[in-house]
Amino acid sequence: MPFHTIDTLEFLVAAAIIGLQSVLIAVLMVRHARKGRLEIALREREHLLRQATAQNQDLTGRLISAHEAEQTRIARALHDDVSQQLAALSIMLGRLQQQVRRSDSRTSVERTLTTLLERTSMLAQVVRDLSYELHPIALGHSGLVATLKQHCAEVEQQHHIMVDFSPAGDLDSLSPELALCLFRVEQEAVANAVRHARARTIRVELKPTNEGIELGVIDDGTGFVTSERTETGMGLRCIDQRVRLAGGDVSVESRLGQGTRLVVRIPFDMSRLALAPHVVSGTRPGRDGAQKLSPTATTNVGVPSSGLNT
Repeated sequence: MPFHTIDTLEFLVAAAIIGLQSVLIAVLMVRHARKGRLEIALREREHLLRQATAQNQDLTGRLISAHEAEQTRIARALHDDVSQQLAALSIMLGRLQQQVRRSDSRTSVERTLTTLLERTSMLAQVVRDLSYELHPIALGHSGLVATLKQHCAEVEQQHHIMVDFSPAGDLDSLSPELALCLFRVEQEAVANAVRHARARTIRVELKPTNEGIELGVIDDGTGFVTSERTETGMGLRCIDQRVRLAGGDVSVESRLGQGTRLVVRIPFDMSRLALAPHVVSGTRPGRDGAQKLSPTATTNVGVPSSGLNT
């Protein structure tokens, strides 16, 4: 074969290879460009999604704050106006009853006044309970620990079940917002245990940990399938949203027939919690200076083997 023919074939083969390489490079460049555009679009959508999530969370926070503010206003109106008037009416009826007794009036009038006095007292108690449910006035005066203790005692008395409250450490230096958040969580969790789980024993634990604040509500009720309840249960969703707005997280463990354990953990964050320095440092002032917090302040909620099934 002549040399010029071989050179021509080699040239054609080289040209074909170069052409194929060019096509492959062009295809890769097109794919890379498309991939780049897709990545840009994906990042934009992720940014919009994060922005929408942040806006929704901010809106939820505003709605909860507005809801709490309105409840506070109604509670104060009930406590400062209606409740006081009912108390005055009850006193007046009592005095009238004494006057009727002294004047030897008919027995029927005395029975009527006694009934009015009883109904007025019952109405005043209903108003006080409603005011407390709308907004715990004692939370701002007595602190979180005393308010939770009172609430547990009232649930125990009203429903004839055992509600044990176990606080640990100095927890009255929390900000009002965080104290209200923890109270609402405990209130909702205990109400769920009473209404839905038909629990006979409930334990409420509140303590500082090395990382933050921990609230646990453990019951021996009927339990549930967590995947089903967390998707549809408004109570758990409200608890989760409240805790997330406070920068914390919620964990729920439950089995059918073996009770439920709900634990809320909110980390120390001065911008959110506004805790006193001695709470963050693990000490609290005492007569002889700084005093260490209770050694029970650990990172996990302890569940004794006796009493509850979790």
